[in-house]
Amino acid sequence: MLQWATYSDLVDENLDTIYTEVISNLTCDNRYTITRTWKIADNCDNQAQATQVITVDDQIAPEFTYVPADYTVECAGDVMSEMATATDNCNSSANVTHSDDTNIDSACPGNRVITRTFTATDACGNQSTATQTITVA
Repeated sequence: MLQWATYSDLVDENLDTIYTEVISNLTCDNRYTITRTWKIADNCDNQAQATQVITVDDQIAPEFTYVPADYTVECAGDVMSEMATATDNCNSSANVTHSDDTNIDSACPGNRVITRTFTATDACGNQSTATQTITVA
């Protein structure tokens, strides 16, 4: 939200005002610096300047809104591929991916435990993870 600088002059009421805004250090949608500068001059060419620096720095990871529950199935073919969902605090979308780590029971090769790790990543690379355990018995 832009708020104008306030100023006064003891003599002139009509001051020339110049406002500039520069965005720099843009590394992602929600990580950058805004430099705002106000310059004023009166009729006698007396001048003043004020600068405001705003740093926008999203360091908050997305939050999961849904993670599938752990479950047990009898056959490997019954393992479902249900995806988790997540949101981000900066109104940018959170990309959710998953990877599976399978631990096979050596005594009974048909039995296994799948640990499914969901990773939510926002536009600035902040990440959070959640896991689901699927048991094939």
